[in-house]
Amino acid sequence: MDREDNTRLRSTSMVGWKKLLWLKQPYEDNYTDTSFLSQLKRNSTVVKYSYTKLMDDFSIIVLHLSIIMFTIVVFYGIYILKWNPIKPTIWSTILTIIGFIIYVVTLKIRRNKELIELQQFKITQIYCTSPQTDTTLQSDLINLEEYLTEPPAPSIFETCKSSLLIILYLLTLSPVLKSLTNSTSSDSIWALSAWLCFLNVMFNDYQIDFKRVTPREKKLHWSKLFHNSYIGKSPIVTPITTRSSSPTPNRGTSNYTNVLDQPKLVDLDTGTKTNFFQIEHLQNSNFSKNIAVSNAIILASRLPTNASAFSFILFCIQTSGLFPIFNNFTRRAELRGFHQFQLITIVILVDALVWHIFGIGWVTLWIALHFMIIVVGPWYFLTLQKYKNELQGPWDPAQPIVKSL
Repeated sequence: MDREDNTRLRSTSMVGWKKLLWLKQPYEDNYTDTSFLSQLKRNSTVVKYSYTKLMDDFSIIVLHLSIIMFTIVVFYGIYILKWNPIKPTIWSTILTIIGFIIYVVTLKIRRNKELIELQQFKITQIYCTSPQTDTTLQSDLINLEEYLTEPPAPSIFETCKSSLLIILYLLTLSPVLKSLTNSTSSDSIWALSAWLCFLNVMFNDYQIDFKRVTPREKKLHWSKLFHNSYIGKSPIVTPITTRSSSPTPNRGTSNYTNVLDQPKLVDLDTGTKTNFFQIEHLQNSNFSKNIAVSNAIILASRLPTNASAFSFILFCIQTSGLFPIFNNFTRRAELRGFHQFQLITIVILVDALVWHIFGIGWVTLWIALHFMIIVVGPWYFLTLQKYKNELQGPWDPAQPIVKSL
């Protein structure tokens, strides 16, 4: 018996323990080796945050709150103070048209700039490739616009037609929307509107960071396209980032999907082409926008005339629906100064309206809320980081490592 124990101890000392369940090893079932936790990682996903960057991110919440308060103030002015409902709508329509012009011009400039870069890259590829492929690359079969990562500018005619249809629908449905809650008490309407505003704040898609295609990714993308499409005739896998069409709530899950994670194939032998400008920056979560429109319809049902109901709903669509999309575009296009201008202008305008209508007490509370969000919120977020204690070992769910081209 002692001989068997000595043999077992000798074999155990010679064979090192391995963390493999399927391997038969000369160890007891409850044996714990000293190297069992050697690969354990603590807080491997910790990110060092900047206080100024967090203040800029938290200011987006203040901007969204100001937009909601803006619609409430305009409704209060129309419903209680008997404002002319057409004037706010005219101003919002003018600003919407100006924003659309800025959007189209910016897209055209960015797309033309990238097209020039792609043409220069094509010329470089012509002189760097073999003479056998020169004629192919020089031919007109290459549609360079298919390889651009910037989205094309929308058609002005189609946009005007869609806008006109929406306006006609609102004009037609205004009498119905105005009489929608005649049998409901005003207290119930105010309570429902308050809950809708709260849900709008909670479920809004606070888009903070946008995935951008780096110059290196563009060159890798173009190089792979030119080489595989016109030399190897093989399917193309590109590292360009695209965006999924289905909206999802922000921060928990992102609306962005990477083609590196889900490769998108293009096979020119079969004639299948993919538009590589699918970096869709306009689509974000529509849930909060639907809530905002529902709130506008409920509040508009309390207005005295059909014209006031139509004007208020159109105003809310422009401010709560179109402006967040335009603001996301300016931040994605790295127009930081213009974004700050929008933020400061709207916040000051709403603060002035709150002070003018509700008095100094309410505007003090409103500004204090801004201070809590922009100043105290980032500080509290940074203090919570020291309590982060995340353990990750080799037996945790595997994370795939995707290599670029």
